[in-house]
Amino acid sequence: YIQTIGTKVTKKEVQLEDANVRFLIWDVLGQIKEHRLHGAYYSGALGGLIVTDFTRKDTLESVPQWEEGFKKHAGNGPLICLLNKEDLDNREYSLEDASQYFQGEVLSTSAKTGLNVDEAFTSLAKKIVEWKVKK
Repeated sequence: YIQTIGTKVTKKEVQLEDANVRFLIWDVLGQIKEHRLHGAYYSGALGGLIVTDFTRKDTLESVPQWEEGFKKHAGNGPLICLLNKEDLDNREYSLEDASQYFQGEVLSTSAKTGLNVDEAFTSLAKKIVEWKVKK
């Protein structure tokens, strides 16, 4: 397992019925201990995806810290929790377990197979547009 070191920035575009949403994705440090850097990464974010690893329960247990840090620096934009590595059998927790750590939308995904990845971005795009309209 190789943790994310530094920040990887990519772009993704999602076409909704009434809006075209362009994401600038900052894949921040996968290590919660580097939280002092997260404020700079989160600044100006309108929403986020918190990604966990089905094969490592500690990543699920860190979700409340990630959520708190995001809200502290970026505000109350929408968040979705992704339970990644759906394609693997050696899981340490279930989809139901996630509700103990995150109260919002939770999706199981696989970066390897692409399962629910586009759905996650589409859902986040819709939530961001709805959130901005309400503001």
